[in-house]
Formats: sequence, structure tokens, C-alpha cells
Amino acid sequence: MARKKKKRVESRGQRADEKRRSVPSGLFTADQTPMMVFDGFSNPVARLGNFTDNIGEAAEYHMTRITRDMALLNSLYRNSWIVKRLIDVVPEDMMKNGYQISGQLDLESRRSLTRLERSTGLRAKVLKGMKWGRLYGGAAGIVIIDGHEDILDQPLDLDMVMPDSFKGLIILDRWSGIMPQMELEDDYSSPAFGLPKYYDIQGDVLDYGQRIHHSRVVRFTGRNLPYLEELGETYWGASELEHVFDELKKRDNTSFNIASLVFRANLLVYKKEGFEEMALMPAHMRQQLMQELTMLNAMLNNNGTQIIGAKDSLDTRQFTFSGLSDVYELFMMDVAGAAEIPVTKLFGRAPAGMNATGESDMQNYYDSIEEKQESDLRPVYDMLLPIMCMSAFGAVPDDLDYDFANVRRPSENERKSLAGQIGTAVTAAFSAGIISQKVALQELQNSTDLTGMWQSITDEDIEAADDGTMSGDVPDLFGNPLTAHGAYDRIGIRDSEKWITINGARIPVDENGELKGEVGERIVKSEYANSKRGSDVKTQSNNFGKGFEGDSGQDHLDKRHQEGNYTDMTLEQYESAALDLLNQEVGGDILGFDGRDGNVYRWNKQTGNYAVGEPNVRVLTMYPLRGGEERFNSLRAKKEKED
Repeated sequence: MARKKKKRVESRGQRADEKRRSVPSGLFTADQTPMMVFDGFSNPVARLGNFTDNIGEAAEYHMTRITRDMALLNSLYRNSWIVKRLIDVVPEDMMKNGYQISGQLDLESRRSLTRLERSTGLRAKVLKGMKWGRLYGGAAGIVIIDGHEDILDQPLDLDMVMPDSFKGLIILDRWSGIMPQMELEDDYSSPAFGLPKYYDIQGDVLDYGQRIHHSRVVRFTGRNLPYLEELGETYWGASELEHVFDELKKRDNTSFNIASLVFRANLLVYKKEGFEEMALMPAHMRQQLMQELTMLNAMLNNNGTQIIGAKDSLDTRQFTFSGLSDVYELFMMDVAGAAEIPVTKLFGRAPAGMNATGESDMQNYYDSIEEKQESDLRPVYDMLLPIMCMSAFGAVPDDLDYDFANVRRPSENERKSLAGQIGTAVTAAFSAGIISQKVALQELQNSTDLTGMWQSITDEDIEAADDGTMSGDVPDLFGNPLTAHGAYDRIGIRDSEKWITINGARIPVDENGELKGEVGERIVKSEYANSKRGSDVKTQSNNFGKGFEGDSGQDHLDKRHQEGNYTDMTLEQYESAALDLLNQEVGGDILGFDGRDGNVYRWNKQTGNYAVGEPNVRVLTMYPLRGGEERFNSLRAKKEKED
């Protein structure tokens, strides 16, 4: 029995030895004690690499989190011109050229949005929020809507935004009165999913302790952080100065050291015999020596004479500053690199080096600005523009969209080249009958910011332009000239018919002199709309025979379905219901009016359906109008005010 036990012990020992021999020897000390090892380069003899005794391995990285030091951030922003530019330059470039609405909004609606933005100071408020977000790591803009004072803790309903009720934003930084709450938004479809659902006011801007729903708060955050760090910052970001701070200290220390060297550029050395023994003299004799040196220093100037002892001497020592400028520029480049701003932009320096223009650096910077516009600025306007539309003209267009204007402004030569290219392209399209005179003028006006030309084209000129003009002699597919008559042949008008000229356009007429064809119908419609100025209610029925244009009907119905409306309707039923409502006479449950824009507006009090259409042309929209008769009357009053 003992023999078997001994054999089992020996076998365990043999297996342990084999296991040790199978493992690299570096995993054990000399006495076969296991030790921890790390991957990486190391040369202990040369003291190079990981875990060796050298200066580089003594470096450590500590978590500073200066974002939480509000006093330090305030001091840096107020005292350092570099910090102020670092914080301000990027938001100012993101906002300087604004944005352009790309939807099918008429000119008056665009003007209404512009006036609202100016009256509320919205651009300045958004810019302020972006600056404080970059400085403190977080800021917020509270959406102020007249009449919503008692429902700030409820989700924002666009249908409850009355005309002229949007009053702008109140900007608060994360340290000045707004605190995210721990309850998070759990709606996957919300842009704020995973962020605080409510924010509490802790300052005197609004009632202390007022709770605000996230749909009424525009967030401006600093640099994004990993999840656990974001939790530590209460769902805000990090200050832009946090990763620049060390480089900024290096640059400032270098600058102050260079400044101090200026005082040592030319030192005077006064040699006095026996000076080393004077340190042992009595105090009153040392005082006499100091008085002597003070008198010599007072007599010293560029034009005077220096008197010294017979055995004394006066010499100068000069310092050279060669190489200091190169060192200083390297620190400047480090700061600019950390800030993601070119040296020429951050420090206002001209490009250095042979044939240096700085163009590539600026192009990279403009690319980064465009990225920040999409990631940081677009969510802000995605939230604000629908509110502005409801306040300005009572509806949010289904095709509402916008684009940020180019950050980079072209040079004078580039402007001239662009103006020529755009002018040639627009003229060719107009001459070919592809676009109308109105569209051509709009295209030229839209290019004003790029080219600096066509500034004399006014909105009134565009409104007065012919929407059906086709002019010029252009060849057809076979190389034969296609006259204005031929252009009208494509819409069913024969060249043998009689024509008259209106505003430079050739319009066909019948034997009685009445205007004919599609262009004639547009002119008649325009004259009819002008004749209705002053008449705000039309009681007779309309003659709507055309439904939605193209795929717009399906787009409208899809949007209604997303809102939870008309879910049991097909496209044909939806279009039929809209046409039926627009053809109704005003009276009883049907309220309506005709706008000066030529559109017809109808609302059924019983069903709540609200429709807008362009007579004999198309249906524009139909949706359930929330807010009842008060809402309808406010829309009507708004349209009359615009007219």
C-alpha cells in the first residue's frame, strides 16, 4: 500500500517537472517560483524598454479632470487670449455663414423665418450656447414659448405652438442653474434616447426647482466621453481645454522664459579688487559698498560717463537667442494641433517656409468645421426649425430641410470664375426651355453669396417673373432650330395658332383673343389671384380635379401614418378625402378661406381634417388640425397678416 502511495507521489512530481519544462523559463525565478510577465520590448542591460530603470519609464499619466474646476476654466478664458480664441473661433466659423432652407417654401415664408430669427436673437443665443459648451463641457438652451409656462415638464407638442409664440432661448451653462436628472429617456425613436428625460432649474432664471422636459431643452455638449466618464460628468461632455491644458502650460512657460531672457540680453560685469573679502566686512562697511554700487548704477546711461576705481574694470556679457524662435514655434504647433486649429488661424501668423500658403491646413480645418456642423449644430436646428415654422406661419412643411452654407469664402478670382460658370449654365438651361424665367432668377439670386454678383435681383423681381417662359432658338435632337413656338409644341400647342407677347413670352390665343394652353392658364390663375386681393373668404365651391403631384401624396400619407393618423386609409382614399374637402363650400361645419397666394384652405370642424390645395393644379396637404377652431382662426389670421 505504501509502495503504491509513493509511486503516485512520484508520478505527480514528474508531471509537475514536465509541466515546468513545457513553460518558458522566463515565467519562473531561479528557484522555480512563478512570476508575472508582460508583453513588450525590454533591454535591461541597455536600460531600454518596459520596466527598466530609465527616465522615460518614470513618466506617469494622471487623471486631472479640469472640466470640474470652474474657477480655473473661468480664469483661463478671461486671462488667456489663446484660450479665448480656442473656445470662440470654431463656433464662430460654424455659424458665420448661416444656413439655407432647401424645401419648397415660398419667399414670404422664408422671410418670416428670417425675421423671427432676428427678433429672438436666436443666432447669438445658439453661438453663446456652443461657446459655453466648449468651455465648460456642457450648456443648455431652454426653449421659451409664450403660454407654456405651466407645462414645461410636459413633452413639447408642435400643434400647441401658436403663431408668434416662440420667444427664443435662455442659455445656461452646466454650472449656472441647470441640473440633469437621473431618469433617462427610454423611447428608442427619440434623438434623446439614453439621455436625461428631465432637467431641473437651480437658478433665478426661471422658478427655482422648475422641472423641464428634454424636448424643451437644446443641449450643447463638449467633447464626448466614454460611458463611465459621461456618468461622472452627469451626462455632459469634457471641456475643450482638458486635452490642451498641458500643451498650453508648456507654451506659456516657454514664452515667459524667453521674455525673461530679454532682460539678460546685455549684462554689465563690474570687477572690483578685493570684492570677495568684503563679504567679511562689518555691516556698516557693506552698507557703504552698496551705496557705492547704487551710485555707479544711477550714473550709468548710454550717453554718460562711468567712473570706476583704478584697479576696477567694467565688462559686458551678451546672450544670443538663436534657436529660441524654433523652439517657441514647436510649442505653438503643439497647442494648435491639440486644439485642431491651424497655427495661422489660432495665432494669426502668416504661413512660414518657401512657397507656403497654408491652403492645405485651412482646407483640413474647413473640413473639420463641416463635420462639427453636422454632428453638433444640425441637432440644434433640427429641433428649433419646426418650432420656428409653427410660430412663423402655423405649419411645418413636409419637405422642410436645410443646408449649411460653405464655410470657406472663395477668393476674388474664384468668385469671378464661379459667376461665369453659373451664369452660363443658367442661361443655357433657360434658353433650352428646361427652366422658367422665375427659376433662372432664383438660381442667380441663390448664387449671390458665392459669386458676389446678381445682388440687384430682388424677391419682387422673382415673384413678378414669368413662371412659364421658354425662349431662345436652340437645336433639337436632329440639329434643327427649335423656336419658342416649337417649345410650346411640346405642351400641345400648334405653331399655326395665333400668338401675343406678354413680358417677353409668346402666349397662344384663340379666335376671341383669350389666352390658351398651360402658360395661359398660369397667367389667368395669377390674374385671378391678384384680383382676389382684399377678399379673404370664398364661399362658392372649387373645381379641384387634380390630386397630389407625383409621389408627394404617398409621402404625405406615410408621414400621417407615422403620426398615428389615417392608418386605415389607402393613398386613393386619402387623396379622395382631400379633394372632397377642398371642393366643399364654406358653411356649417366647413370653415375656409382663399389666400392671396392663390391657395385654398378648408377645415372640417366635425372630422378635424384640414386641407390646402392649389386650384386646378394639385393638392398640397391634408392632416388633422389640433387645437380646434382657435387654432384654425390663428392660422387664418396669420395668413391675412402675411398678405
